[in-house]
Amino acid sequence: MFNNGMEPVAWLRKEISARKSEEFATYCAIVVDNYDLAKSISSENTIIGNLLLGNIEKAKQCIDNMSEKEGVKDIFLSIVNNDPKNLEQGIIKRLKMLRKQPIDYLTIVDIWASALIKIAKKLGVNVEEIDIEVIEMPKQLLDEIKIDYEKWKLPYYEQLNL
Repeated sequence: MFNNGMEPVAWLRKEISARKSEEFATYCAIVVDNYDLAKSISSENTIIGNLLLGNIEKAKQCIDNMSEKEGVKDIFLSIVNNDPKNLEQGIIKRLKMLRKQPIDYLTIVDIWASALIKIAKKLGVNVEEIDIEVIEMPKQLLDEIKIDYEKWKLPYYEQLNL
């Protein structure tokens, strides 16, 4: 036992879960076009963090070290290699993998794939060639989203010291 009496396996599970949550929050920020928030959440030790910062060579190194189990390695490679055809094929492969998940009567909106397409577009990949019309990836998520933060500011926001 270590780390305040926590078993090593439990501690590791907690750490991985926290990192996955942080990474998912980064992808959500990208989907709503809040790149400043995405950069502030992500780490330079992640592929998405390096892509956000434009560190393509560092991103390539991270991609080389990643396993294929999450179904995104091909997608990342196509982004850094500016290859829209393989990007489309990688996303289709990922969507097929998601559809095989044993989840009963649930449709998954693939925030990850939508965010990766937006990042690819931001990095100059011609994503207009990608033509995927599926429920897991609504086309509306790929449009630029403008949020009027002043309009949605909570009353007394300044007093909360956030």
